[in-house]
Formats: sequence, C-alpha cells, structure tokens
Amino acid sequence: MDFRAKYVPKSRKKVNYKIVVPFVILVMIGGILVYTTLMPKYKEPETAFTICNTTISETQAIITKKIDEANKENKEATIGYQDVGMFGQTLGIYKEPYNRTVRDAFSSKTVFLKNICTEEERAYLMGAELDAKIPVEGLTPGFYEIRVLDGLTKARLVSNEVREDAFSTISIDGYRKNIKLISNKDLFNSKEHPFSMDENYSFLVVDSVESNDQDYDIVLDPSGMIKEFNGNISKGIINGDFVEADAMYDIADGVKKQLEARGLKVKLTRTKDEVINYHGKNNRIQNAYDANAKYFVSFTMVHSLQPLDYGSTAIYSNYVTNRFATIMMKNLTETSPLRASRYVSGQNMDGVIKTSFKDEYDMNAILRETGGIFTGAGSKGEFAKENAFATNSKTGMQALVLELGYTSDPQDIKTIREDKDKIIEATTKGILAEVGIKE
Repeated sequence: MDFRAKYVPKSRKKVNYKIVVPFVILVMIGGILVYTTLMPKYKEPETAFTICNTTISETQAIITKKIDEANKENKEATIGYQDVGMFGQTLGIYKEPYNRTVRDAFSSKTVFLKNICTEEERAYLMGAELDAKIPVEGLTPGFYEIRVLDGLTKARLVSNEVREDAFSTISIDGYRKNIKLISNKDLFNSKEHPFSMDENYSFLVVDSVESNDQDYDIVLDPSGMIKEFNGNISKGIINGDFVEADAMYDIADGVKKQLEARGLKVKLTRTKDEVINYHGKNNRIQNAYDANAKYFVSFTMVHSLQPLDYGSTAIYSNYVTNRFATIMMKNLTETSPLRASRYVSGQNMDGVIKTSFKDEYDMNAILRETGGIFTGAGSKGEFAKENAFATNSKTGMQALVLELGYTSDPQDIKTIREDKDKIIEATTKGILAEVGIKE
C-alpha cells in the first residue's frame, strides 16, 4: 500500500505596501543625497581666451602686468582704428574707413608688434601702397600687442567697438597661418574669473594650422578661350600655327606644376579647352575669390604693327609698389631668353609699367577687379553689376599681368615655342620670391 503525504500549501504573510513603498523611496532619496554630497560637482571646462600656454588666471595676470607697466610710465596712450583688410599677404590697418581716393592717416606711421609670449618686437613702416604695410607671412605664431608710433608716443591700438577680423596666409607644405585682429575688452573674461580691460585693446593672434581642401594660394590665368558678345570663341591672337590660348595655357600649367612641387596650392582659371569669361556667371575672377586666393597672375600676349614693339612686359596696379613686377621681370630677362619690352613707367626697369589710371581706377580690368574694395572692384561701368560680389571684399588678391611677348615679333614667338621650359622656371622663381619662399 502506497502512502502519499498530503500537500499542505504554505501560508503567506500579506505585504503592507503602505509601509514598504515609502520606506524604499526614503532609502533612495537618502542614497542620492549622500552621493551628491560626497561626490565632487561637475564643472564645465573653462572656455575663456588664454595665451602662451597658460591658465586663464595666469593669462589675466600677464595682461594686467602689461597694462600696469604702461600706466607707470604715463597713462596708457591709445589710438583708434576703424578698418582692416588683407591684400595678398599684407595686412593693412586703417585709422578711417578705407577709401582708396584718400591717403589714410596711418600711412607713413610705424606699427610695432610685440609677441607677449616671447617679448620679440617687430616694427613696420606703413606705406600708402597696399603691399607696403604688414607682411604677415613672416610672423611667427604668437599673441601680439599692437602699438602705433603717434608723434613720439607708442600708442596702444584700440577700437571703439568690439570686433574680430580673420584672414590667412598662403599654405606651405600643408600648413598656413591664420591671422586674427581682435579688439575686445572682455576677451579674457570668464564666469569663474571675471576680468575686463578698460578699453577694447587690439591684439594680433597668429596660429599655424593645417590647410583645407577648398582654399588656394595662387590663381594662374592663361589668356584666351573667351566667349565674345557675338557668340564666337576667341583663342586670343593667332599667327599662322601659333595660337595664343594654347601657348599661354602650356606655360601657366607648367608654372602650376612647379609651384605645387614647392608645397603651394595653385588653381588655373581654365582647362586647355574650357571656355570661361572674366565677368558674368561663373567667371574667372569670381572663381578666384571663391578659392580665397592671395595672388592672381595672368599670362597673355599682344600684337602690334610697330616693328620696334617686342619683348615682355609686367603690368601692375597703381595701388601697389613695383616690387612684384620688378622681381618678375628680372627673373624673366636674367634666367630666360625673354627680352624686356621698351615700355617703362617712371624710374622702373624696362618692361615694368603701371596700368593706365583714370578717375582713381586702374584701367586694366584684371588688376582692378581682383583687388576687392582696395582697388575698386565691382564699382566701375559694366562691371558694377557683374562683379558686385567683390565690391566690399576686404581680402584682395595681389595681381600681375604678364605680357610675355608680341605675336607680331618672330623672335618672341620663337622664344615662347623653343624656350618654354626656361620661361616656366623663371616665372616660378619670380612668384616664389614674391610670396616669401626661398629657393
């Protein structure tokens, strides 16, 4: 006979939720209070502006010391500015809003840049010409205070408004310099370390950064391949089997390759067979602005019925010095068989001339329209509408027009054909010398 135990279910006690739930909540609240009390509070990282690899407190101490030292000698003298811009790689600071028809009050004054981190000081005499001001490509990365020699006093540069203007130099081997002119009395202020200067003192910040893929340093412009008003495509001057458009493209492309081998970023205004105009939709000059180029060099040729017309000519703007044009002409005539033309401006060497000038405008459209506000781009005649994008641009390109010879002169054509490589090398050397790259 099998005996089976009878299953008796266990008795369960009833949970009193009115007591348990409040108890659990109380424990959780207590845990949170203990955690928040014992654990350190999260602090947002400081985002204030610092210099010389220091903390915000150390930065503020450096700036305070600089101001105190200046005030001990005499109450800090200041001088204001109202405009700034970059032409090529030259930084211009202007006492008044820029006006190309009026000589600015800072012209002929000396500007001192002192690197606060290294105590190194540099002096620059501000010329009236756009390329005779502050050549920023030679500045080492750092944080610079700016003073202007006003009479016998080194006055601190200030602005009556908060402003920050940013520019950049050319790229060399993948790196460029970013330039910022900052005027802000609260530049070094932070929530945890309140700090304010008594005026919007101006500082120049120079940083070395990696180049981006969008920006170019130099635009090279081979003439020809223009669509004329009647719809015809102009290849420039044609003399027998010599075609200007083809010859200028080959030289520009050769210079491009040599400059790129030296670490520069170079853009051509057209491909060999591309038709693209200088003005209007998607034009050569607008594309150069969009590329943020610093220099624009145009290659062209001319034709004449005068038998004494021969040789090459470097044409430059009335708003710049003759330096770039002279450097280029010396290289072309000394290191290639090209001859200088007999045309000259003032005391220049043969073949170096200013473009004609009328009503405060350069008459050469390429020189005028590539310089932004500084040369009156987008404000003359038919170009006022088509190039309006450049009218107020504070980043003008330094342009040079190279007339490499006369298609009417057999020797010039022979030189262009047979000594193309030497012309390419000479032109490359001229550009490298201008942009500050040693061979």
